[in-house]
Amino acid sequence: MVDINLIGDDQSGEEKNSEEEERVDDFTQTSSMDTQELAFEERTETFDTTKTYTHQRSYSSLISAGIIVGVIAILGVAIYFFMFKEDSSTQQADLPQFIPESESVVETVPDETESQPATPETEPETQPQPPLTVDEPETPSSDVAEIEDVTPSPEPPRTETRESFQPVTGPFSFNSATTLQTVTDVLTSTPSNLNATLLSYAGQRIRLEIVGSSASDARNFAASLNQTLGGGNFSVVSESQVATNGRSMEKVLISGSIVRGGSQSGSAQFLSLGQMKDWFQKTSKQFGLQVRQIKSQEGLFTDGYTKVPMLVRIYGDKTSLVGLLEAMARDQLNVEVTKVLIVSPDMISYSDEELMLVMNLFLYRAS
Repeated sequence: MVDINLIGDDQSGEEKNSEEEERVDDFTQTSSMDTQELAFEERTETFDTTKTYTHQRSYSSLISAGIIVGVIAILGVAIYFFMFKEDSSTQQADLPQFIPESESVVETVPDETESQPATPETEPETQPQPPLTVDEPETPSSDVAEIEDVTPSPEPPRTETRESFQPVTGPFSFNSATTLQTVTDVLTSTPSNLNATLLSYAGQRIRLEIVGSSASDARNFAASLNQTLGGGNFSVVSESQVATNGRSMEKVLISGSIVRGGSQSGSAQFLSLGQMKDWFQKTSKQFGLQVRQIKSQEGLFTDGYTKVPMLVRIYGDKTSLVGLLEAMARDQLNVEVTKVLIVSPDMISYSDEELMLVMNLFLYRAS
């Protein structure tokens, strides 16, 4: 009985063991399936989480890019608005400088005041207020009035009266008077038997060419000049013979100097260049002389005067030329005679009846 129970117990135990093994197998299978399902669910959750994170990153990058673009656009609009506003403000500030009514008034004034072109330029500097002239249209009339008050030009009337016949002290007047007086004394003191075919004055020295029948007469004339002119120191330089009209004559060259007796001053009548030319024309006509040439050059400023170089050529007889030179010394003209040349154009008979006068002089004008 005991054995039977042991066998029965063994069988029942084996059955119980087999049932437990089957349950274990079923549990194992069930647990493995659950594990696979759990793993699949975990993979799905992991995939869904990664996908969601990727989408979130793309959305955030798009939002950041949009913000950056918006900021750049706002900055660009702000810069453009600032620059446009500054340009418009500068243009508005420059408008009164280019379109003031006062400038149009100033440009019309120089037509009435051509004598002083510097006045319209100095007037805007003394009143640099273009906005006032634009706001108040009455100011251009006051500007015109002020310009008209400034524009009077007293210079032309002053020069005309000054260059007419007002005596003014000048040493050149005395020098010219001494020179002209010396030349006329030499011509008038020449004996009738001698012909003065050449007389030149330059640098206070005189040279004479005397033609006559006797050389001794020419030497005596040179000695008499020392007494007439008072210390002129005239002497014979050379003697030669010339043939004229089929006969032989003596030609004597005499040289001497002019003593002016110091630098004195005298009064002179100031003439303009045109008045000086008219004086030569009228005076030469009075003495029956012919004016061949009157030339002048640009003047140069010295010693408070403007010296105008002049060249005069006059043709006529000896007596008339002496009268012209005496008139120049008597009228006390504002000239300084620097060179005088009197020459006979007749080189055949060596006559001094018709002579050519050539003078180099300076016309003094007050500056």
